[in-house]
Amino acid sequence: MTPAVKSADELRSEVRRLLETINKISDPALKQELAGRAFLLAQEAEQIEELPEDPDIIRVNIDSYRRRLSAGIDDPLHKQIIEELLRYAAEMLQRVGSQPLISGLAP
Repeated sequence: MTPAVKSADELRSEVRRLLETINKISDPALKQELAGRAFLLAQEAEQIEELPEDPDIIRVNIDSYRRRLSAGIDDPLHKQIIEELLRYAAEMLQRVGSQPLISGLAP
């Protein structure tokens, strides 16, 4: 079973939690690692929020995420984020694709 994709708000909450943790620890290497994670999660939240509802654009994004994954991503967290964005875009395409088109013209 695939884990549920987190919403932009859930990701931002996780970023806040990481930033609070950074302020409580003294190890510079750990601070840097957590700050990097927080940054990537914040980027993911922004990308999720900015995803369009146009099915054609969503398909382009899905293709881009698939290309990035097939090219290989060394950082496990970055790879996980791209995988989550791909799942989110696929779910959004399914939702948007199932909605009837609304025409501005009256019959």
